[in-house]
Amino acid sequence: MEPVFPTEPDGDVDPEICSRLAQNDLSALDLISEHYASQVFGYLLSLLCSRQDAEDVLQDLFTTVARKRLLVAKARNVQPYLFRLARNLALNRIKQTKRRQDRERQADQWMMRAPASSSSPNLQHLEAALASLPEKQRVVIVMKIFQEKSFREVAEVLRISENTAASRYRYGLKKLKRMLGDDNL
Repeated sequence: MEPVFPTEPDGDVDPEICSRLAQNDLSALDLISEHYASQVFGYLLSLLCSRQDAEDVLQDLFTTVARKRLLVAKARNVQPYLFRLARNLALNRIKQTKRRQDRERQADQWMMRAPASSSSPNLQHLEAALASLPEKQRVVIVMKIFQEKSFREVAEVLRISENTAASRYRYGLKKLKRMLGDDNL
């Protein structure tokens, strides 16, 4: 995929956008979306190589711009500001994804060490430790590890956010680690 670089929009809309933002006029957000959304999306797609991630980060970008619109109004040029913000959000997404994958890999390695025999004392100890977890954490761990669901799938089934699913998973694994005395989890 060829990287998409920012190009100048038709006409100089930045002064109009900044003026409207300074007046706290929310129609400026429509102008930003109209003039820059497709460019920023293409840029995000080239950085993230995932349509879903690019869409999510673009949504985060516009949410951030809406929240910080008075700060954005102070920017002399909106386009470079948006692209820098998009880049930072994309890099954060990449870091989050890498951390999540590392945690999943560690958990998978730990769980693979458990013997397959259900009569094994190690497995019985694991089952007892799982049973002692709070239900919300136990359900996420079981879905994630034993049912091989993604955080997105867990979140959809439980009607919680992906971040909440990941947090419950992480806290549950920490508790299991303490209960089982395993430093490799």
